[in-house]
Amino acid sequence: MNFQITAVDRFKKLTLTDDLVRANQARLTAAQDKAFSKSGPNKGHLKAKCPAMGTDAAILWQAIQMVTNPYRVSIAQLIFLDADQQAFFELVEALTTEAVNRKRRKIA
Repeated sequence: MNFQITAVDRFKKLTLTDDLVRANQARLTAAQDKAFSKSGPNKGHLKAKCPAMGTDAAILWQAIQMVTNPYRVSIAQLIFLDADQQAFFELVEALTTEAVNRKRRKIA
């Protein structure tokens, strides 16, 4: 019973604040540089393959895929995240969800 309670508490929605995003701005920018294509026909698109495991770029890639295409997410990478990496994953996931929802509202 106790395990179920902690599992539910872990998946509470993260509230996005400007301070939280500003505090992680450098980390987000560095991860984006490695997770997105910089040149060629796919410039500005997410890379087809996940960057090296354990890096911020891999966490960003996994979080974006979790929102857009969960079938590509690696469970092994999610299992081995430490507390800091989990917080970064949840931040990126919340930012991506917000961006996707904003795009959907704009289209509708």
